[in-house]
Amino acid sequence: MTATDQAMILGLCALYRKTHEGQGKIVQEESLAFINCVLRQPCNWCVQTKALLMRAKWETETSRQMQRSLSQLEELVSQFNRLDVSGCLRMQLVYSVALPPKWLTERHLGNILMEAGATASALEIYLRLQMWEDVIKCNIILGHRNEAEKLIRKQIGLKETPELLCYLGDVTDNPEHYLRAWDLSNGRSSRAQRSLAHLCVRNHELEKSLPYFEKSLELNPLQVGVWFTYGCTSLSCGHFGNAAKAFRRCVNLNNDNFEAWNNLATAYIRANDKPRAFLTLREAIRCDFENWRMWENYLLVCVDVGEFEEAIHAYQRLVDIKQKHIDVQVLTILVRAVKDGLEDASGQPASRLRPKALQLFSKITSTMVNDPDVWHLYAQLTISAASSEMSQTDVKNALKHLLNSYRFYTMDGHWDSDVDRCRSICERFIQLSQEYEECLERLDDKVQKGQMATSARLTIKSLIMRIEKNYLDPVTNELRIELIDPVKILEKSILTFLEMSR
Repeated sequence: MTATDQAMILGLCALYRKTHEGQGKIVQEESLAFINCVLRQPCNWCVQTKALLMRAKWETETSRQMQRSLSQLEELVSQFNRLDVSGCLRMQLVYSVALPPKWLTERHLGNILMEAGATASALEIYLRLQMWEDVIKCNIILGHRNEAEKLIRKQIGLKETPELLCYLGDVTDNPEHYLRAWDLSNGRSSRAQRSLAHLCVRNHELEKSLPYFEKSLELNPLQVGVWFTYGCTSLSCGHFGNAAKAFRRCVNLNNDNFEAWNNLATAYIRANDKPRAFLTLREAIRCDFENWRMWENYLLVCVDVGEFEEAIHAYQRLVDIKQKHIDVQVLTILVRAVKDGLEDASGQPASRLRPKALQLFSKITSTMVNDPDVWHLYAQLTISAASSEMSQTDVKNALKHLLNSYRFYTMDGHWDSDVDRCRSICERFIQLSQEYEECLERLDDKVQKGQMATSARLTIKSLIMRIEKNYLDPVTNELRIELIDPVKILEKSILTFLEMSR
């Protein structure tokens, strides 16, 4: 390739990059392939320097390649001072590739050092270039407020500008400097209004900050960070409509901002607009697929709006990310929806989701096996099909799940130390016994039926024995009054299971 061909390739890469900003890394990799091709065929000083600058600039967007990019920029800056290439050769195609001057390249190096956290090194560059506003920024970041204030006042003495007055306000936390900057700009400084808003937020004057945010954004509506802060402040003040508007602008300007998507959903939820919150969170999880908190929010909203299929998918994703996740309230709603055939958001019966719900419970119980409520719900879901559709395998599985629920309710060794806890467990056992009895009646295998009935009878008997040990009066031979009725019902269940086991 000739030097002119290479210059055209660099120009096309720059154009392609600008017209495909939203595609991020894919565009970067495609462009870098062409730039590396140009670098492998050096034939012109300006073209090579521009190609190296473009590569160094784009590689700084990746933390893994940041160090190489910094080293490359330092070498490019130093080569301007070397005399091994004549000025005549350096000027060839200089305007064709739009090669920046040395000081601009140095400033770019300083900016990257700032982003990398090397503020002191960036400060040296800015001082050498006499870029006083950047010097002020560095001093503020480094905590050298006195030095920054002296420098600002010195520059104001030479020429007073709205930007310098805003910096002085940043250093002194004095709102009068921002107001003076606003007046000096004839009401055109969005920076002054933004700084006043941030000062109010730092002073916990949230309501007072809102008009300043609005004025700043009216003057410059492309401030993504300001839209986000304005949205958070509006959310805290209870202005949910303004908060939703702010976060919508955030995601319009930066579609990959998952925090803005999440906060937008929060604004819709608090405004009681859950259908829009559901659609918003569905977009949010695409931006951060591994964030379990976002999936949890999505799960709760799915249940609220009746998107039961999406709720099952969200719960499965939570288990994948966290390894285990238990939300009995959500699972209860899902089981009830499937059992009763409730209509989902699209008007279809939730009973069609029974196979997916069973897969979900299988996944949950494989990671968390000792929760009695989950096993009880699993059993209810297993027997949720119509009698004609239930297989003997379903019946046997339901009996196993109920038996697991029996056992795990009494797994806590101290459950019998509190009479209210004992009564609660007795009521649970009564409910389980009724469901267990119904399942046993559907079981055709008499041998297994007898074995399962015996297991339930022994489990209930063990429960009653522990209660009597702690709450039976040795003189009157009577139980505490709170436990008499539940225990009588359980004793009847023992007799029923005894009959079934014969």
